[in-house]
Amino acid sequence: MSSFTEDPLNEEPVVEEVAEYPELFGITLTPVVGGILCAIVGILGAGYLFSTQVWPKQEESRQLAANRDARQTQLQQAQSTQKDRLKVELESELVRNQERQQKILSLLSSPAAIDTLLLDINQFLSPNDVTLVTYTPGDPELVTASEYGPLVQNKLYRKPITLELQGTYENLQAAIQDIETLQTLLVMRSFEMSISSAGESAEIVLNQNNELVPTQPPLLRGVIEIDALLPASPQAAVEPEAAPQTQ
Repeated sequence: MSSFTEDPLNEEPVVEEVAEYPELFGITLTPVVGGILCAIVGILGAGYLFSTQVWPKQEESRQLAANRDARQTQLQQAQSTQKDRLKVELESELVRNQERQQKILSLLSSPAAIDTLLLDINQFLSPNDVTLVTYTPGDPELVTASEYGPLVQNKLYRKPITLELQGTYENLQAAIQDIETLQTLLVMRSFEMSISSAGESAEIVLNQNNELVPTQPPLLRGVIEIDALLPASPQAAVEPEAAPQTQ
């Protein structure tokens, strides 16, 4: 575009060049207008990219964080529940062990039971026609071997007792079975049986089958070695295993 101006000193007109700008929808795209339009297009493009690319990723990240927090909460609750259940199980096991300990302690001998053991044994001998020849108690010894199991090693005392009995085979057998019913825990270590001197003098006759038989069952001599078990202390007889601690 050109424009003419007159110079008062020069009659020839001066032609000034005016820049031409493109038009869009009736709007002349000057540099200012073009800059504004470019800024608007950039803002719209950035908004589009944010809504289509950034926003979904942010939502996905927030969802993942929420899921992570929920899983962590569930894990903590599960661990707490497991600890509570383990604590209850350990406490129940401890109670059972203590009850088992008391039951075993009640089976073990005591100094008072040892003092009356001779009377207790005698009450089973007379009804079975068995004679107590000798009753020889020994000194208590600490059980250091594992013959009764490793859990009671060094926690029990053994008081050896030797009994010498006399009677027929059937009577001796019945008396021994009755002695085994004593509440005091007794362990039979050995049992030997032989014909007593009184049995050797029994009368022998010839029966109808021409066999030599005694007129009455022979008297036998039975030597029994038993151990009466006593706790080294009321707490050390059978110690329940320590329960593991929970954090």
